[in-house]
Amino acid sequence: MVRNCCEDVISYQFFVQAADKGSPPNTQDVPVDVYVSHSNRQKREEVVDDEEQQSDTDTPGSRRRRQAEDNDGSEKKKMVGPPKCVAPVEESTIELSETAPLGTVVFQVQTETMDTEPMQYSLMDTPGLSLNAPEVLEVNSTGAVIKKRFFDYQDAPNKVTVVVVAKTSNAFATSCVFYIKVIDENNNAPQFETRMYSITLPEDFYETSADTNRHVITVFSGKMKNFASDKDAGANRQIKFFCDLACLAFRKQRNFFVLYLINSLTYAMSEEASKGYFDIDANSGRVYVKRSLDRETRDTYMLAIRAFDRGRIPLFDTSVINVTIIDLNDNSPVFAEKETKFEVNEAVPVGTVVLSLQVSDKDLPPNNYVFYYIQNSTAFQNDSSTAGNEDSKFNVNQSTGDVYVHGQLDRERATRYELNIVATDGKFSASKTVKVIITDDNDNPPQCSQNPKLIKIPEDTPVSTPIFDYSSNVVDVDAGIFSTITFSLVVPDGADPPPFHIGPDSGILEVSETLDREAEDKYELWIRATDGGGLSCTIKLTIKLLDVNDNAPRFLGHSEAAVVGTYNINQLITKVRAVDEDLKENKTVQYRLIDSANARFGIDTGSGMISLARLLDQSQEQYILKVQAYDQGSPRLSSTTEITIRVGSSKDKPPKFEKTVYQVFVSEAAEIKSEVLAVQALASDESEKFPISYSIVNGNDKKLFSINSTNGSIFLEEELDFERVRSYELDVYAIAERFSEATL
Repeated sequence: MVRNCCEDVISYQFFVQAADKGSPPNTQDVPVDVYVSHSNRQKREEVVDDEEQQSDTDTPGSRRRRQAEDNDGSEKKKMVGPPKCVAPVEESTIELSETAPLGTVVFQVQTETMDTEPMQYSLMDTPGLSLNAPEVLEVNSTGAVIKKRFFDYQDAPNKVTVVVVAKTSNAFATSCVFYIKVIDENNNAPQFETRMYSITLPEDFYETSADTNRHVITVFSGKMKNFASDKDAGANRQIKFFCDLACLAFRKQRNFFVLYLINSLTYAMSEEASKGYFDIDANSGRVYVKRSLDRETRDTYMLAIRAFDRGRIPLFDTSVINVTIIDLNDNSPVFAEKETKFEVNEAVPVGTVVLSLQVSDKDLPPNNYVFYYIQNSTAFQNDSSTAGNEDSKFNVNQSTGDVYVHGQLDRERATRYELNIVATDGKFSASKTVKVIITDDNDNPPQCSQNPKLIKIPEDTPVSTPIFDYSSNVVDVDAGIFSTITFSLVVPDGADPPPFHIGPDSGILEVSETLDREAEDKYELWIRATDGGGLSCTIKLTIKLLDVNDNAPRFLGHSEAAVVGTYNINQLITKVRAVDEDLKENKTVQYRLIDSANARFGIDTGSGMISLARLLDQSQEQYILKVQAYDQGSPRLSSTTEITIRVGSSKDKPPKFEKTVYQVFVSEAAEIKSEVLAVQALASDESEKFPISYSIVNGNDKKLFSINSTNGSIFLEEELDFERVRSYELDVYAIAERFSEATL
């Protein structure tokens, strides 16, 4: 017990301990000061007596105070009681905004006391409550309770108990208790858990989900619980979602679909966004797929959401739902072109890539992996269908779509192909027509007719006359320049060019020089046909000249004869011979006497034998006859010669051959200058004194033979050719000075 300066006041000081029932228990001590004031002295003294009886239990401090009071009996003491709280009244509640600035006077404590000294004020701790007042408030010497630290409504959601102790100078005290109700202000904006939420959806989500399962995210329940929250209370805590002008502009620029709330806890979309792909339930906050999705049209959506509270000045937070659309195989491969036409040379090697197909598939891997194959192909020869791709002339790489040559091409077999190529991704397919034109390569030489060609033309055919069209006898199955044929004559080295010319482009053979069958009756020509690529063939052409009557008969042999000794009518005197180098009727020669010496001589028209027709005049030594030889051609051609007939005595006799006709066989391989035959004429008695000479007078036009004029040996001078001429007939004359005789 402590005695105060005033006799009517007694104070008590002690500690109160609070202990829990834990093991070991936790405790906390708090000091307690109790002030007791009595107006009745007797009661006070009774209390003092009671206290003195317990002096043995007093503390040294209490005894010293009591002794000091007893020793101060001389000082007049005033009767002062404890102060009294005037304001606040008991259980008063004061409202304080949580955003009130520091230094704000929360409340002015007012007290009444008989003490003239200034009152001392202090705040009493309120441990265990949500907020300890001395930590956030202070009281000054005038009793003003002042805010010294910021605190939130969330720190004291109910009331803050404030105990102000008012103490007089003589230690009388009282406590003034009041309550502070913290007023929530909208100072906490809603907060999303994260700035961006990400979800994935298959693009067939709308079609494969039931109407009740088409929501893709829930704002306030399910796995996205506490999607957004606000620490404030009341209207400040109520959240709505909205999209401000900046957000709307963001949507407009990027074509994003934006969700926003137009009422507290009510969800909606703007009129523009409602035409899109997503919607939100007005009550549950579930975001729904509104219509079919298509990843190929759009693969991501950013749904920007802004959460507003309902404070006087609303605060907000913004987040984005990032929706990624998962690809499905819902698109068919597409060829860049439905039909392609190109050319390929028939000589390209097998394996050559001739076309790379271009296919697009809007899906993503592996849904856009495409493989290729050839289907229903047709080969054409010109405009006629021949066969398809059964012989595998073309194939396609299943992975890359490269079309390549799989078998050797032959334009002469097929001039074009139509390939129906299919591209498939395993679910969908597309087809494309590929037309391949096979271009020509010079892989075929010209084909010349191998049938022997024999042409017969008159030997008087004029120069530049066409005699043969060679172009119809040559075929080249190639095309274009490779089928263009150029013609030429093949002339062996050192040989004279034939009297013919062939047009290099037309292939028409013409006479280029005057022909003469008697000089050359047959020509063998080799004509070459060359195509535009340099390949060629040759054909043999034989030209035989037909005879025309262009040669008059030509007399051969001597121009004299003799009549000696006795003579008779019709006696053969001599024989004339004329040859015609023409053929057949043009070659047939007949004779007649133009001057017969007054009909004393006659001639056989066929053989040319001259005979005596009348007796001769012995006094006339010679007669001159004019003989005409003519052929049977049309027109007839003729020539004349004169024959001198000498008249001699009976003693004069001409030489005679041993044989009338000589015949010999000679090989065509006989060597030049070899002896073929020897003829011999014997002289008469009277003519032995005259030397005999020999000569070939007929049948040796080509000078193939020669004769020794002294002994009658005949020699070969040129090579013989059995295939050209199989026999020769020569007339040989033996002459003894004045007389002669011929033999065949």
